Amino acid sequence: MTDLARAELEAEQAHVDRAYTRLEELRVAAERLARQALADDPGGHGQMFLDREELIHSQERRLADLHVGDDQPLVFGRMDFDSYDSDAAGDENDSRVGPMSHHIGRIGVHDADHEPLVVDWRAPIAESFYRATAADPMGLVRRRHLICRGRRVLALDDELLDGVAAEDAGLLLVGEAALLAAVDRERTGRMSDIVATIQAEQDLIVRSQLAGVHVVQGGPGTGKTAVALHRVAYLLYTHRLQLQDHGVLVVGPSPLFLRYVERVLPSLGEEAVTMATLAGLVPPTRTTGHDTPAVARVKGSPEMATLLANAVSDRERPLSRVIGIPYGGHVLRLTPGMTRSIVDRVRRRRGTHNERRASVERSIHTTLFRIWAKRMAKAQSGHDDGEQGGGAHSSTADRLSDPAFRNEARDDMVAAIRRTPEYREVLERIWPLLTPHELLHDLFGSRALLRSATPDGLTSDDVARLHRERSASASRVRWTIEDIPLIDEAQVLVGDMPRARRQEDADGWTDFNMSQLADDLDAASEFADRELALVRDSRWDVYEEEEELTPWTRTWAHVVVDEAQELAPMAWRMLARRCPRASMTIVGDLGQASSPLAPSRWSDIDAHLPGRYDLEIRELTINYRTPADIMSLAAKVLAEVAPDLTPPRSVRPTGRGIDVVPSRPDTLASSVASIVGDAEAGTVAVIAPPSLLGSLSEALEVEADPADLLDRRVVLLSPETAKGLEFDDVVVVEPALIASGDGPGDDPTPAGMRTLYVSMTRPTQRLALVHALPLPPVLRGAR
Repeated sequence: MTDLARAELEAEQAHVDRAYTRLEELRVAAERLARQALADDPGGHGQMFLDREELIHSQERRLADLHVGDDQPLVFGRMDFDSYDSDAAGDENDSRVGPMSHHIGRIGVHDADHEPLVVDWRAPIAESFYRATAADPMGLVRRRHLICRGRRVLALDDELLDGVAAEDAGLLLVGEAALLAAVDRERTGRMSDIVATIQAEQDLIVRSQLAGVHVVQGGPGTGKTAVALHRVAYLLYTHRLQLQDHGVLVVGPSPLFLRYVERVLPSLGEEAVTMATLAGLVPPTRTTGHDTPAVARVKGSPEMATLLANAVSDRERPLSRVIGIPYGGHVLRLTPGMTRSIVDRVRRRRGTHNERRASVERSIHTTLFRIWAKRMAKAQSGHDDGEQGGGAHSSTADRLSDPAFRNEARDDMVAAIRRTPEYREVLERIWPLLTPHELLHDLFGSRALLRSATPDGLTSDDVARLHRERSASASRVRWTIEDIPLIDEAQVLVGDMPRARRQEDADGWTDFNMSQLADDLDAASEFADRELALVRDSRWDVYEEEEELTPWTRTWAHVVVDEAQELAPMAWRMLARRCPRASMTIVGDLGQASSPLAPSRWSDIDAHLPGRYDLEIRELTINYRTPADIMSLAAKVLAEVAPDLTPPRSVRPTGRGIDVVPSRPDTLASSVASIVGDAEAGTVAVIAPPSLLGSLSEALEVEADPADLLDRRVVLLSPETAKGLEFDDVVVVEPALIASGDGPGDDPTPAGMRTLYVSMTRPTQRLALVHALPLPPVLRGAR
């Protein structure tokens, strides 16, 4: 290092030290204010108490912001601007307002005179740090990257954007390419932020407007996930007032993926972001993996929304026989015709199924009271059809003309009949309270219910795929990932369950019987006796109309969806409900799509998004992760199944290369173990079809798909688990099996080839293909 370069490094170190010193001062001040606010007695005054709470909350937020920079460097760049007319300093539209030089970092830090020591990377003036080019320098003369480890400046990397201005200003150029240095670093098992190396095409997406649905198409290694997370941080910085009440939701494909990216937003100063999988957006529902592709295709299709709506309607039906309800020495009979009028009237009202049950109850009460009042009038006139009459009845009939007595008598009748099993049977038969899990449990467990609810667009084979053996209760069902959007859709239809206590009836009465419903559908003879079992255990609800409902669906101001290419129409409906403002960032890669209903183009999802907004589609074209030689081979696989997609261009010509290792079936595991043993420092992933995971786990002495794989140097993964992750070295075992979907056939399938493409694009340094079976034709001859 030359003396001049050393002097530049020392000067930058001095500035970084000054920034950290000031950061500590700000922390101490914030802590002091927080302690003072906690100690202050608001004196019981309501507004003073609220002001105190707000001050405490604001200081807690401030302290959280000021702790950024401890684990990751606080300062990572410097912008040197061309000199300009001082009159422009008052122009709010001039992005160069301020000193000729600005240091850029994770958060903004000002000195005691409020002069900036560090500019927040999300501030408008920082835009030129990411977007300036030699063709359009945006007033920038030199862009400097500070390569730091914690508080220590290790090296500098300068980019010259205006040579003449730089020479006039006497600016020195030092360093090497910061971006390539960053991507060449060994993986740690967690995604890191890219705030110091955001590139121009990435920054355009990060800073795009809040409104609308923004789709980011990006091949492997283009940083689409990191860009989406940095966009979240930028939006919260720029539009905090608009977002802070409802917040931002980030939806990932799996809990593992969320753990992989969980450190990115905190490193950027944002903690208050909800991160969840689809299953995490509904009340706790245990899932056990995926359905078969054939079943997944049916469950994800948009026709399922109509099927579920029909299924709810099938549970809103009049009685098929007369049921008498005892009260006051009489039997008040409800006929199918009476209940048909009630059901038809209530169906026309707005609201969810469970909400409208209160209307059903009121209508039943009104109908029964009219029957009873008429019975009293007949008794008074001596026409009681042989039932008990007398003075008591006459007296009651006379008093029913008094509105106050009439209301009291009605309340007494309602209180009495609601305790009878006959009333409960009526209510449960014509309008049962439902939970989404119970609805699906009943529906999928009965061919009769499925056949009745099936809409146009689904075939008898589709219905057969939906049917499954009934469990003892809905709580014991083994739900799949594909069931989650259906549970959510069912919740929208049935509504929240009242905070009512369910209890078994003292007489052991069963509220609902599958045989009755099957009879109503004229389908009982077609099904085995087990399908005529009880729908659910005995239960009764103590329903109070004024009680609050338990919450289900929360909404967010902005929703980010990762690996979006895998989502089916029903999943998009689920996400659209959580984003009423139609403000979304959707990232994915159509080339990596392997689900049965994956879109062939992004415009296909428009019909399932809120408000039918036009999509703004942008593409990331540069691969910063995968070396060009590996990407070139993987691109041949992509071309077999998606010839219209252009793979991203790699910026790194080569890593540690590609190895093709033939083997015998009996030595396959040992060959893999040998490659893993020879791997250089860094993370190593062995990606193999599920059928081989057991034998490889034993040979490598590592667990397959371990829960803590992000903390291990060597991991053994199925191709599905590997999606979205990256490693230094990757060993792909039996590419032919992966390409054929690990099934009995030898021929590659489109989904299998896409999965192979995903597996081959996980490494940042080295790729090894180990095989005993012949390689897929597209890979033969690879070296």
